[in-house]
Amino acid sequence: MISKYSETFRHSAFMAAAIILLVLITTIPLNAQTAIERVTSMTVRLETEEGNGSGVIIGDGHHILTAAHVANQQHVTVRTPDDKTVDAHLLWSSKDLDLALLKTDSPLADTVPSFVNKKSVQRGSRVYVVGFPWGDRDEDRSTDATVTQGIISRLTTDEIKRTLIQIDAAVNPGNSGGPLVDEQGRIVGVVVEKFIGIGDGNVFIPSEGIAYAVPAYETWPQLQSLGIPFTVYEPPESQWYDSLFDLWKEQPVVAILILILIILIMAVFIMLLTKRGRSFARVSISHRLTRQGEPIEYELLGITGHWRDQRFPINSEKLVIGRDPMEASIVLASEVVSKRHCSVMRDNASDRVILTDEGSSNGTLANDTIHLQSGSTYSLSSGDRFSVGSKQNVFQVVKKD
Repeated sequence: MISKYSETFRHSAFMAAAIILLVLITTIPLNAQTAIERVTSMTVRLETEEGNGSGVIIGDGHHILTAAHVANQQHVTVRTPDDKTVDAHLLWSSKDLDLALLKTDSPLADTVPSFVNKKSVQRGSRVYVVGFPWGDRDEDRSTDATVTQGIISRLTTDEIKRTLIQIDAAVNPGNSGGPLVDEQGRIVGVVVEKFIGIGDGNVFIPSEGIAYAVPAYETWPQLQSLGIPFTVYEPPESQWYDSLFDLWKEQPVVAILILILIILIMAVFIMLLTKRGRSFARVSISHRLTRQGEPIEYELLGITGHWRDQRFPINSEKLVIGRDPMEASIVLASEVVSKRHCSVMRDNASDRVILTDEGSSNGTLANDTIHLQSGSTYSLSSGDRFSVGSKQNVFQVVKKD
C-alpha cells in the first residue's frame, strides 16, 4: 500500500518536473534574446562622405571596431543608439584584413562585449549579424540596429590567404563593419562583404546566403599593442549536462521526455525506500534546498586600471588575469603583468574566493600586506583586495548585488 507520505511525494515530484520544464522553456530563449539586445545597444552607425556602415563599441568604451572600407577617412561621424552624433578619428586600419579601429574623445558605453576564443569559431555554430543595412536611405536612418540570424557555413581563405568566416545570415549594404556575435552576444567577427553571384557580360547567376566576416581574433595583437583592454571568454570544460542542453536546442521534445523520465525514476526509487530511508531523504532534500538558497555569489570588481568599475562573475572555474589574451580571460596590457599572472575562483566548500599566483614575475599582493609566492594561494572574502603587478591594477572581491 502506498503511504500518505509517498502519495504526497509523488505529487511533489510531478510539480518539480513541471517547474523544471517551465524554467527550461522560458529561460533558454530569454537568455539569448537578452544577450543580443545588449549587443545591439553597443552597435553604432558610422557615417562618412562616401556612405554609411556599422561598428561595435569595444575596449574602455572609447573605441569602435569596424571594417577598413567603412572607416576609410581620418574622421568619421558616429551615430549612437540614443541618436547623438560623436566624432571619431582613425586609430588603426588594415586593408589586407579589411579591419579598422576608431577612437572617440568621450566614452560611448560603460560595458562592452567580450570576444569568443578561437576554438569557439566552428562550422555549424549559430551566429547573428548586427548592423544598419541600407543606412544611406533617408527612411532607413534609424538608430535601432537590426539583427539577422544564421550559422557559420565554413572557415575559408581568400586569394591573399586571409581567413574568412562564411555565414548564411542576411547581409546588405550598411551591414559592413558590424559585429558577428554568438548567442551570448560575444564578438565572433566583423562583417566585411556579401557574395552576390557570378557571371559575365551576358549571363549573371545570383547567389543566396553567402556572406563573409573576418575573425575578431585577428585584431587581438593590435589591441594589445595599442593598450586597448579586452576580454576573451574561455568556456568551461564540457560537463555531462551540456549534452542535454545541446539536445534541447536540436530536439526539445526528446529532451523534455528524458527529463520527465529521470524525475519519475528518482521519485519511484525514493518511494520504495524504507520508512527510515524516506525520513532521511525528506530531511536531506529539505537541507539541500535550504543550502542552495544560502551560498554567497561573488564578483570581481576593478578598482584601478583599465577595468575600473567593471564587474566579473567568480565561479568554480578559474578566472585568469594576465597580459596574454590566449592565456587570460581578463587582459591587462601592462609590462608589469605576466602573461598568466594570477587567478581567482570560488571554493564551494568554504564559500570563499581563492586567489592563486600563476607564476608571475612581479608578484601578487593581497590586502597590501600578503605577497604571494609563485604557485601559492590565499583565501579572500568580500571586501578583500589584491593588486596585479602594481597598485595600478587593483581588484576587489565583492558580493553580487
